Amino acid sequence: MPPRAIWKGAISFGMVVIPGKLYIATENKDVHFVALHRDFSDLPVASLHTIEITRFVELIDIDPIHFEKAYVLEPDGVGAKPYYLLKKVLESSGRVAVAKVSLRQKEHLCCLRPYGHGIAPPSRRCTTWTR
Repeated sequence: MPPRAIWKGAISFGMVVIPGKLYIATENKDVHFVALHRDFSDLPVASLHTIEITRFVELIDIDPIHFEKAYVLEPDGVGAKPYYLLKKVLESSGRVAVAKVSLRQKEHLCCLRPYGHGIAPPSRRCTTWTR
C-alpha cells in the first residue's frame, strides 16, 4: 500500500503556486510529552495549506542542528512542470529555499532543497523536502 500524504497544499513564492503533497521520509520513535493549554488549540495558523518560500540561501548557511525530520514533497497534478523548474533552478544556483509551513496546527520553518529526482524538505525546525 503506498504511503498516505500527511499534507496537501501548494508551494508559493511571488506569483508562483505549485500544488504538492507531503510524505514522511523518516520516523521518530521517541516518546514526547507536551502540555498544551486548551485555549491555544484553536488559534489560526497563517500558512495552513501553503509552503511559503521567504528566501533563497546556500545550504551551508543553515546550521544542521536545526534539522529535525525529513519529508518527501511531490508535485500534485498540473504542478509537475513548475515543481521540476524550481528543482532545476535550485540545483543550478546551488541554493535552497527557506520557507514556512504549517503541520498539525503548528507553523515551522523548512528548507526545500534538490534531492535525487525531486525536492526534499529537511526537518520540522528546518525541514528538508525531497522526492
